[in-house]
Amino acid sequence: MKTTVQVEGKTIEVDIPGVVAEADVAAKYMPKEVVEQIVKDRLTQFARGHVKVEGLDEASKRKLATETLGLKLAGEGGTEGDIGKQITQAKTQWAKEELEPVLAREQAHKGEVEKLRRDQLRAAIRAAGARVFKDVLLTPPVAGASSPLETMLEPAHGFNETTRTWHVKSAEGFAISSDPSKYGVYKTPEEAVAELAKNPAYKDFLRVESQGGPNLGGGFGGGAAVVVLTSEQAGNKQTYDAALAKVGNDPTRIRVADAQG
Repeated sequence: MKTTVQVEGKTIEVDIPGVVAEADVAAKYMPKEVVEQIVKDRLTQFARGHVKVEGLDEASKRKLATETLGLKLAGEGGTEGDIGKQITQAKTQWAKEELEPVLAREQAHKGEVEKLRRDQLRAAIRAAGARVFKDVLLTPPVAGASSPLETMLEPAHGFNETTRTWHVKSAEGFAISSDPSKYGVYKTPEEAVAELAKNPAYKDFLRVESQGGPNLGGGFGGGAAVVVLTSEQAGNKQTYDAALAKVGNDPTRIRVADAQG
């Protein structure tokens, strides 16, 4: 520290080594207790992110987390401090507001697609049936209902996702067509209708045409399921062959009856 002394009436500044002036202490240094408190506070702050938990028992770990680090553990301090419950609540809310509406729309779209596909199948059955069956099998019992023919054949069909159309089902998947050159590999609604028309149990429901031949008047109409010929007509090869072609070369669909006067 520096001080002044009087020597022979003169003022001289003298530097005294190892001594600190009181004014310098107040201006440049802190009391020991203040320094100790600052160090303690800094160590506490550092410990928040750098605590070694090895060797701590469960109670000490819980105290460290709740008191020192200020955390709220699951099951303590209400549901707002339970992370697991918060996640569950968030998932529930998301499912209700976001997921469920999307699933509902998807289900509605699936229903619409299924209805369109069913309508496609019924239209194919009706169109094929109209060529061979009487109206009694083609007319719905009430408006908006399926026709008897549709009710009989629809359950036997399944939608083929590969061909994007309907085929007759089988134990192995889809039934193989009896006439692939005409219907394709798998049996179609049109083929199912044609096979039903050949079933003797439904002969009374077939649309019948009486056909004329050379010099007999009349002519072949379109799409007859059964052709009725007189004995004279059946004996005429040209007339018989034309009738046979009319019913798809199926002689069981040609009926011979005596001509009536």
